[in-house]
Amino acid sequence: MTLGQKIQRLRTMRGLNQSDLAALINIEASTLSKIEHDNSKPHFELIEKISKALGVTVDELINFDERTQININNSHTSGNSGFVSYGGNVNDVEFVKNLLLSVQTRLDNIDARLQKMETKF
Repeated sequence: MTLGQKIQRLRTMRGLNQSDLAALINIEASTLSKIEHDNSKPHFELIEKISKALGVTVDELINFDERTQININNSHTSGNSGFVSYGGNVNDVEFVKNLLLSVQTRLDNIDARLQKMETKF
């Protein structure tokens, strides 16, 4: 299952249409449609917004599959976030690798700015 399919599945499980979810995360419904049809890959901040709006963690969203659907439903009703194992496909693995590289780059940039600030003081 692709990331877009996972978002669509969770959205429908929550009883939301595309317009509802798009409004919750402050994007156009057409943008959400592109994401759900895997014509566009969301950036990390948008993935965070989507997961929050759908009531799952980023990990649960990225790793969501048929086997984990029950775990997600049970964990949110019991108040326990639980552990979700990976059940996605190779494209999702590549997406997560790129996502982590992007996060690392941002952290490196922040670190460089902090070091510049420290030298000024």
